[in-house]
Amino acid sequence: MRRRLVATASLLASLAILGSLGSLGSLVAPLAGQPPPSFRLRPLAAATRHLEEGFLNRPSGVAYDPASGELWVADTGNHLLGAFTAEGTPIFTTRAGGAVREPRRVTVAPDGGLWVLDIDRSRIVRLDWRGRPLPSPSLAGLPAEPVFGALAFDGDGNLWVGENGEGRIHVFDRELAPRFRFGSRGGGEEQFLGIVDIAIAGDRVVVVDAVGVAVQVYNLRGELQRAWGEHALGVENFSLPQAAAIVGERIVVVDALRHEIKFFDPDGRFLGRFGGYGSGPGQVRGPADVAADGAGRLYVADKGNGRVQVFAIVEAGGE
Repeated sequence: MRRRLVATASLLASLAILGSLGSLGSLVAPLAGQPPPSFRLRPLAAATRHLEEGFLNRPSGVAYDPASGELWVADTGNHLLGAFTAEGTPIFTTRAGGAVREPRRVTVAPDGGLWVLDIDRSRIVRLDWRGRPLPSPSLAGLPAEPVFGALAFDGDGNLWVGENGEGRIHVFDRELAPRFRFGSRGGGEEQFLGIVDIAIAGDRVVVVDAVGVAVQVYNLRGELQRAWGEHALGVENFSLPQAAAIVGERIVVVDALRHEIKFFDPDGRFLGRFGGYGSGPGQVRGPADVAADGAGRLYVADKGNGRVQVFAIVEAGGE
């Protein structure tokens, strides 16, 4: 059984976490533009600093580990990876033995190890559960000079890799043998230009493209179920989508340029949007990533504010 590291945050770190959102517990109102949704976001906490390494600086990636209950943060500006509790308290920080320069995305593997995309997106860095470097994975079928956009593991332990050089999703089994691949380079459905995230829950696979069709939903066989999101005006559209998470039946997408956290139903119908530019509770500045823990909580990498915000989704009548 994987050992869980337990650490106590310093008083300064705890005060920074609790104070970064001001008055916690109040509900965040949705942004204008559509009828109000039947739910709200409640800020619970924020991770703002490591135990000893100072404040977060441009955090760009966040991943929740359901086995340990830990939240991993790619602290891009500080060249660090940090583990936090689900409430945002710092646990552990690593420089990954110098294996990463500016981590942009972090994904937790079924064995608790970390798979990291660095600034140049040309290689995958593999680490153990406490950030110690492991041999790089050997993945057959990729281009000679791949451009990695996103990584994700499904419930069966298969690895999904978004590669932007050829505009494809590659799927590998638990032993990293190729299973299948799909997609081509282009701006239409079942095509990709700038894959930035893959979110998987149950039999749904959500692919976010920062340049082409913004959101495409596939099943575990790589068959397109639905697609939506133009790079255009309108609350249902996007300017710079960066990441997605699946919370129950809802799909959450963060838009860095509009400073928004947007919700859609399984068919792509717009449900509501939260955030807005600012540093107050529930506001964001250039959100870069989002993760969910399966218990109705969202973790948003609030890059411009140097924090990861923790939200609860509160249904109508559940205040």
